[in-house]
Amino acid sequence: MIKRYFLIIFGVLFISIFSYFFGGEYHKFYENSKELQNQNKQVESNVQNFQLSDIRTLKNTSISHTPNPQVLTYILDKIDTAQNHVLIEVYILTEKQIKESLKKAQKRGVNVQVILEKNPYKATNINNKTFDFLKKNKINVVWSKGSNYSLNHSKLLLIDNEAIISTGNLSYSTFNFNRDFFIFTKDKKIVSVLEEIFQSDFKGIKQNIYDSNLILSPNYSRNKLHLLINNAQKDIKIYFQYFKDENLEKLLLKKAGEGVKISAIISESSWKNDINDIKRLQEGGIDIVPLQKIKMHAKMILVDNKYLYIGSINFSNYSLDFNREIGLLLKNQQIITKILDIFQQDKSKNIRYD
Repeated sequence: MIKRYFLIIFGVLFISIFSYFFGGEYHKFYENSKELQNQNKQVESNVQNFQLSDIRTLKNTSISHTPNPQVLTYILDKIDTAQNHVLIEVYILTEKQIKESLKKAQKRGVNVQVILEKNPYKATNINNKTFDFLKKNKINVVWSKGSNYSLNHSKLLLIDNEAIISTGNLSYSTFNFNRDFFIFTKDKKIVSVLEEIFQSDFKGIKQNIYDSNLILSPNYSRNKLHLLINNAQKDIKIYFQYFKDENLEKLLLKKAGEGVKISAIISESSWKNDINDIKRLQEGGIDIVPLQKIKMHAKMILVDNKYLYIGSINFSNYSLDFNREIGLLLKNQQIITKILDIFQQDKSKNIRYD
């Protein structure tokens, strides 16, 4: 009997102490979990009902491409004239001029926040010097929370009222050697959504945020890219480093079999290393060429010269289903016209290997 009373008293004391010290944290965890569940349900509904006609024409939006050092100069000028904040979420940040501009922005009172990937694939320590440099200069920098995503492969800058979505990292090679694309937008709605995503990622909070023009991994990029490709009626133009996703490859072959003309520009390294896979796609009616002289790093899909995807998402299951990736869906005709011009130039410069 005494032992029973002792256990009851001990249990009451334990619960009281636990509630006193950890009750608030547990309640917060419970509320966050509940909120995420509600978000997931709403986003799932939005994705299921999504149609390409939902894509808005983004206001005050333009595109630039590399290799072109002037794109770096353009970005540096934006950082150097920032008055409120500079927020960066990127896979690799090694460009020295950008780091110096961030240092100067911090000194003049601009809120500078940076999210870096700690373990880039086959380049584990590449961001360490940048992380230490930013810390030394009192810049608010964090490693992306590894338990949320396999890798944080995003390429996002938010400078005052403008967002920059890129296919390329913030590195010397991006601006001087790589074929990459940079979307600059001051569209208020998309900038607001991207800021919300950034701050959640900065705090390490896993959230599911939706916008019709947004493609987000690991949340719903596969669904939207599948819908984009599957809705093609006439043609599909593609920039990707490689093809490493079986489901999307099957979908491309299906569309080619339906008579949709598909043209793809890939990297020379993939052309050499994945030749059997490429031949299989070619035999299915897909026109593929490697980009020569310029390093191919872009990620782009253009459907019927009407709907455009640009972002960090590669053609692989890890990129689609496990990484943090950010991309945009666009139907801005001026941007599409420029993409078409660049694509045709790149394709005409390449030797066909049929």
